[in-house]
Amino acid sequence: MSILLFRELVQFGVGWQVWLAGFCMLFMLSLLLIILQIQRPQFEGLLARTLMKGSTLYSRLLVGFRFVAIVPVLTLLPLLAVISTTTMENMQLPQVERLAESLAVSLPPLVKSKITGLEMLSGHIGAAENSTELALSGTLLRHHTTNLEFASLWIARMSGDIVVASAVKNGQAVPWSGPVAGVAMLNSFKQAVIKGELYVSPVEKGATTAAAPMVFVSVPITLNGNPRWGFVQGLLNLRNVAGGLVSQGAVDSASVIITDQRNRVILASRGLALEPFSDLSGHPLMTAATTEGAYTFSGRVNNDEDVARYVAVSKPLDNGWRVIATAIRAKADLTLLIYMSIGLIWSLLAIVLARGLAPLYGHVVARPLQKLEESLDIFDAERTLSIIPKAPEDAPKEIRRTYARVRESMRSSRDAYRNMMKAVNEGIELRQKLSFSNNNDGEAADGQVQPVDNPKPSGPPDLAVAPEAPMLEATWIGRLDSVTELSGLDVFEGFFGEAWTLGVTDSRPMAVILLRIGATDDEMIKFIAQKIKISVGRTLDLVARISAWEFGMILPDTDVSGALSVAGGICESIQGDECGQPTTIGIGVGSIIPNANGNAQSFLDLCHRALETANQAGDGQIAYINDKGKLVLHASDDMIDWDPGTTRISQQ
Repeated sequence: MSILLFRELVQFGVGWQVWLAGFCMLFMLSLLLIILQIQRPQFEGLLARTLMKGSTLYSRLLVGFRFVAIVPVLTLLPLLAVISTTTMENMQLPQVERLAESLAVSLPPLVKSKITGLEMLSGHIGAAENSTELALSGTLLRHHTTNLEFASLWIARMSGDIVVASAVKNGQAVPWSGPVAGVAMLNSFKQAVIKGELYVSPVEKGATTAAAPMVFVSVPITLNGNPRWGFVQGLLNLRNVAGGLVSQGAVDSASVIITDQRNRVILASRGLALEPFSDLSGHPLMTAATTEGAYTFSGRVNNDEDVARYVAVSKPLDNGWRVIATAIRAKADLTLLIYMSIGLIWSLLAIVLARGLAPLYGHVVARPLQKLEESLDIFDAERTLSIIPKAPEDAPKEIRRTYARVRESMRSSRDAYRNMMKAVNEGIELRQKLSFSNNNDGEAADGQVQPVDNPKPSGPPDLAVAPEAPMLEATWIGRLDSVTELSGLDVFEGFFGEAWTLGVTDSRPMAVILLRIGATDDEMIKFIAQKIKISVGRTLDLVARISAWEFGMILPDTDVSGALSVAGGICESIQGDECGQPTTIGIGVGSIIPNANGNAQSFLDLCHRALETANQAGDGQIAYINDKGKLVLHASDDMIDWDPGTTRISQQ
């Protein structure tokens, strides 16, 4: 059994599809506007992370999860609309098809049985020796008593004169002596006389029938197959024959129409705006009823409805008649509206629950994703090349061998990358030496460069000024610093932007620690880098070398007290150990809860101001930004006003 929604979509027209699509689009747009108004920072953060490529596994997994979570909300209403419409068609169409099928199968045998009864009566009268009026009246009345579906029965001569007649009155067959609706004038009667054989035709009225749908039946009186002196004729009331079937099947807004060869209404369910024997040739009901099957049309069929959409099923009969079952489709809108209302309520509840369960979302989703990012961080960026995973001790041999191959592959990649960066840096260093010698030796002429075996080394930088010697330039630019094997400036800037966006989305603090050293020896710089890396501890935090003398640390989900604790640990670790020449350090700390309207660059500039303040205060000092946006020395908790144009520090 076919589904009209998909099989004959064109016949349904585009009205309901346009209405449905427009409603769904309007609702989804309203939903997005609601989300934008309620959680604007989170929405903007999601949009920002979607448009930019995440630099960590955590950010990419988080974006993917949120997209997966929002798809059911946006697709719920269209899905419910399609399901509800399909369900209605599946429920409505079989009912209409069963109604048409049952009438097409049941009606012809019922009519045929009544005609066969008249043929038997005609043969009995033709064979009877007693053909007096009294005998014929008794025979006709006995037959009519058991066949009350006939409105009237009579025996007529060839001339049209009525010999005897009977009619149904108050539910009983009684002799009838009145006129039989001018039988001699009926076209049907004339056609029956001309044919001289069985004749069946619908008529518009007859004796005691008012406007009920009738079928005129004429059977010649024969003896041994030869016509004799007249006919047995009657008016069969189709409402009495098939009315029970129509009433039984016409439920739930379904109706039945029976038409003849000329598309005239022979029988119709009560309540239809179709009069008996009205011509339906130009009615939309008949335009697609020429073939057997289901179709739709727009028109007026019910008395209580204007023009509406109907689904119909047509079944032809053997005698040229047609059974058509119809059902109005306008009632489908109510069910569709119910489904959409349920979807609207569900979506609103989803928004409320999403806001109420935001902390639970952080613990159930965000934290596990962070754990996953930490466990898989080794595969995420160049800054993790030096971390080689180890197989669990209780893992099977196959797993340990696989881990060993991965370790060896990563070790080879790491060594190759180190060698490449070393070669690049050696070339840069040699070029800087030659350039330095050329710029400081007045004997060179015409742009010729004279190499120098022992260039004049530069002394340790002043911590307050921290000049960057050309010899150390550019080793940290890029994604990996080849000297310390820490992340470079590019990774620091990218990670800072991502940490800011995540802080806006989750309303969680982030901290930045900037550290400046006074060492010029590569071994000492590497030693300090390892101390910083060990002190920071968390895999999620970033440690990077951002200039010749500066290191930068980004600590997501860390407030100012936590950042000061980390900074203090770094300071104690570096000053408590000795490696090579002594060094001086200064640390600037800043922590903030990012917001969508904040300026990330301004915060980073303020952290640099804190670093300059610590450097001006002396060796081993830590300056930080308090909750009022003021610079404070960690050792004395004195408020500091710092003028970037001078080296003055005033304590209030």
